[in-house]
Amino acid sequence: MQSNSVIYQNIDSFDRRQAFKKCAAALKKGGGLAIAQLNHAGRLTPLSINEHPIKPSLKNAVVYLTGGLRTVFGMADVINSGIADGVGIGRPSLSEPDVAQKLLDEKVQSVSYNLLEEDYMLYAKSSIINFNEFANSTIDEAGGDLNFGITDFSVEENAEKFKTEQVKGG
Repeated sequence: MQSNSVIYQNIDSFDRRQAFKKCAAALKKGGGLAIAQLNHAGRLTPLSINEHPIKPSLKNAVVYLTGGLRTVFGMADVINSGIADGVGIGRPSLSEPDVAQKLLDEKVQSVSYNLLEEDYMLYAKSSIINFNEFANSTIDEAGGDLNFGITDFSVEENAEKFKTEQVKGG
């Protein structure tokens, strides 16, 4: 079963939270697994404004945040402050498949910034392009380089060329 649920701050209430708890209990009783996806963690409302963080209200659950986190500092802060147990880096890893290892090895302090991020559709399309580029060769053909043949959209020339091609209908 998949369900998308949102508790907007302006309609948040005790009753609504109780309803979510009942749904979770029913899932658990039936042997189900519920996964909550919290999008754009880097843009979450600060606790000083929204005093109902997700993780403290969950029992026996591992919480991962994905979306919006770009720096090691931000990722570590989310984990160290108890907001989440881990983080995910989705689209940035499409343009730089080895970025997680680079972060863990302390070779970089942030993911690369795709210059198309401000336009969601271009960003999504560029991510699909990167995914397809990655799939076009084997690790052996790439000489072990996970970034082989992948367009770097943090380079202005590449981003502008892609924008132009999209405007032309390419």
